[in-house]
This record gives sequence, structure tokens and C-alpha cells, in this order.
Amino acid sequence: MSVQIIPQPNKIKMYQQSFIIGPNSAICYQGESYAGEFLCDLLGLAHKKTGDINLVIDDTIRHEEGYFLKISEDGIMIRAKTDQGLFYGVQSLRQLLPASIEQNGICSEIQVAQAEVDDEPRFRYRGFMLDSVRHFFSVETILGLIDLLALHKLNKFHWHLSDDQGFRIDIEKFPKLSEISSKRKETQCKGFVLPWTKRLDHTPYFGIYTKEQIRQVVAYAKKRYIDVIPEIDMPGHFLAALAAYPEFSCTGGPFEVRTGWGISKDVLCVGKPQSLQFVKEILREVIELFPYKHIHIGGDETPYDRWKKCPDCQRLRAAQGFQKNSELQRYFASEIVSFLKNEGCEVVAWDEILKEGTFPEVTIQNWSLTGGKRIIRGIKEGQKCIVSNATKYYLDYPFHVFPLRSTYTFNPELEGLSKPDAQNILGIEAPLWTEAVDSALRIHWQMFPRLTAVSESAWTLEENKSFESFLTRLEYMNKRYDALGVNYAAKASYRYDGKPRILKVFLAPDHVATLEYQKYYMTKE
Repeated sequence: MSVQIIPQPNKIKMYQQSFIIGPNSAICYQGESYAGEFLCDLLGLAHKKTGDINLVIDDTIRHEEGYFLKISEDGIMIRAKTDQGLFYGVQSLRQLLPASIEQNGICSEIQVAQAEVDDEPRFRYRGFMLDSVRHFFSVETILGLIDLLALHKLNKFHWHLSDDQGFRIDIEKFPKLSEISSKRKETQCKGFVLPWTKRLDHTPYFGIYTKEQIRQVVAYAKKRYIDVIPEIDMPGHFLAALAAYPEFSCTGGPFEVRTGWGISKDVLCVGKPQSLQFVKEILREVIELFPYKHIHIGGDETPYDRWKKCPDCQRLRAAQGFQKNSELQRYFASEIVSFLKNEGCEVVAWDEILKEGTFPEVTIQNWSLTGGKRIIRGIKEGQKCIVSNATKYYLDYPFHVFPLRSTYTFNPELEGLSKPDAQNILGIEAPLWTEAVDSALRIHWQMFPRLTAVSESAWTLEENKSFESFLTRLEYMNKRYDALGVNYAAKASYRYDGKPRILKVFLAPDHVATLEYQKYYMTKE
């Protein structure tokens, strides 16, 4: 019997015999169990005191997220240490059933292959990031994505909520962040293009999440065992906030929310004590909305142009005895990290924060193509790390730039690390930047099946992975995607297995996502 499950379980035995589930089957679980509720809703079956499908909490299961699934002639049993483990066992059982259950539940007798699955995740951090700044997405879209993350046993949703092109979270103490920073007068078309070909759409753009909407997303994700990690990017990528409050910049403005992509030279002034207080007050309100230990403070791609000419920044540099402007960023990050630690938070930041050496108080998110040596050095010195290698895990690249095979076969336990050192890698995350993504359909196209491959690398031990097996199982998953209305990338696109073409050109993001999307991914020879 073939295995149909993604991510591939770490131990699985399939048998020729099958067990029959029918409309009269019942599901048994004790107490409150979202895993049980989910399975009842999915299959359209009743919850009863006894049944042929049993979900059982078992303290002998080793891993908090692990599970044991047994399908025999006597019925179906899922055992786990926690309800989260039961939920992941349910996701595996779900994939052993026909895709038609996604729409119809159990309407007639269905044969399910007998099997034994003994499974637990490779990494404890298995994430996806969505940029809601370059383009804004409805709460309904976000909730749908969370359901898809849960199907793939992912447990972190990193939500990029501020940048040069917008500020997307309502902050009561600073109302102009909603009134001004959430709006831009127009938007660059065609994603990333050469400067002399850039054009704007001349259409005002707006988007803000209210606190109530954020609470709705957080509660929905929490029920599905997904932590929502907010990101407020600073001190760079901060122009939208400065458009509303220019007094916290080096020059005093005036500024507009950025309409084009790329990076603004105008950044937060780290030499003014009131700038620190400004971001601390923002973060204080953010913390109240996201009851998880992790919070992301960005820290990437910060130009030092303004700091070099800023009297306040240079005064601070002299007072602290700093030799380089990069030390100002380290100083700023240390102040913010100290504040967040006192608030009970664990801090995540992009890997540029390591320019001045290891930063043990922070979990580093490794994305850059130029910081490999400092990342390896930091990990060897005990630095905790999340791997988001841009050429492997970024979801906004087309497949003939970075083929699906290269994503799947990349080992996130980076070269040059010993086994003990590799324990400092907490997991992996696949970011989706949305310069060229403006709809739920296009999100799906960019996410799948690259995120499908990432989910397997996050869950399945390296020795249990096989790209050829993955492609076979992906055919089954595509049927489930069809039933769920997922607009995954065309096979002709993701099956590309030639030489990577590094020069990419994003075309207009307003095309309807269809199976013709691959023609919009082009390269210049």
C-alpha cells in the first residue's frame, strides 16, 4: 500500500487489509478535545462514549507533539501525550481518507488501509510568514491560510505587520498610525523591476487590522495549535510609521508612506531617547494582543545614511565610544530586547543583528545570502536560529529561479555544524513577501507546493525524506487541494527541474491567478 501523507511520517507501516468507516461510525474522546471536535466536523460523525474511532491521551508518548496512529480490523486508535499530538494524528488520518471527505464527510462506507504510524516532529519550530504590508489581506483569507498550515502540521504563523509601505495594526496610543501610516497614495506595479521601467497604479491603497480582528485571528490559530508571531520591523523598514510621526526620524521629515518597493534611507532615529519610548509604547500594545512568548523586531536592511549625518545619533555614538554606525543598531536592539525580556517575551530578529557578534538573548532568523559565516559562527557559540534561507524557503520566487527540488533537498542543519551545534537550530520558516502578490489565489499559487515541501523538511528526519516519494504523495495532496479550493501552482511550473535561472522578473500582480500563471514568470537572457 502506498503512503499518502505529507509530511512523511517518521515511522509508518502500511498493510494490505483495510478497515471500513461508514455513516454509522462514531468517534470517542474524553473531555474537551479540539482534535476530536475537528474530526467529528470533518467526517460528519457523532461523538459518543464508545466508538470505532478512538482518540486517547497517553502519557507514555514521549514527544509533546508526537502521536501513534493504528488502523486495524478492530477500528482506529490515535494516542498522544497532548491534544496537539492528537490533532496531528487526525491530520495524518485525514490524508489516508479520500479527498472527497473535505466537502462531503462520510456519506457512504469508505475503506481505509490498515496502518501503524509512530510519529513526532524533527523541529519544534515549523513556520510560515505572510507579509500583510506590501499587500493587505482580509481576515477571512488569513483564517483560510491558518487551516492550510494546520493540515501540514505547521505550528508558527509569523505575521509581518509593518514596513516602509504601510503599518497594519491599530495602536490606540498613536492613532495616526491608523489614520496615516496604513495608507499609501498609490502602489508600484510589476513587483520588482528595473528603476527606469517602474510604474505606479495611481490608486490609493489602505489596510488596517483592528484589535478585535487580531484577537479573532489569534484565537482561531491557537485552537489549531499555531502560535501567531507579530513582527514590527525596526529601526529600518519604518518609513510608514515616520510618515505619521516624523519627529522620531533623524531629519524631521516630512515623509510619505512609500509607494514603491525596496528600502527607504529614512529610518528611526536611535539617538533620540523619545524614539525608544515611541517603539516601546507600540510594542506594549502589540504584546497585549499576542499572548505568545515570541515577538519579532525585524532589524534587517537598515541603511546608516541618515545616522551618519544625524547630530543625535553621532552624539550617542561618541558617548558610547562606538567605532561604527552598525554599533548604533546593536545598541538600539539591546535596549528593545531588554524591554521585551522584562515583559516576558522571547525576541526574534533577522540575521543582520549579528553584525556586531552573537546576541544570545535573541533567536536569529537566517535569511541573507551574505551572512553565512557569521550565522555558522553564532550557532557554534550557542546562538539559537530559525532557518529561512532566501534561495530555498522564500515563497515569492518562481520555480525556474529556484526549483522545487532545491527547496526539498536543502538540509536546514547547515553545513559546517556538528550534531551538538545543530541542536541550536530551532526549526525552519518559509516567508512570503507580497510585492507581487495581491490576492488569496496568488498567495496559494506561491505557497503550494513549495510550502508543502518545506513542511516535510520541518517534520521529517532527513534520512526519511525522498524527493521522488514526495512527488508521488504530492499527487494525492493535489486532489485534496482541489477539494479545498486551493489554487496551487501548475505542474508544468513546479516540475521544472532544469538549471536555476537567477535573474527574475515579477510582472503585474493584478492578473487573475490561473493555470496560466507560469507565463508571468520570465527571465531575461
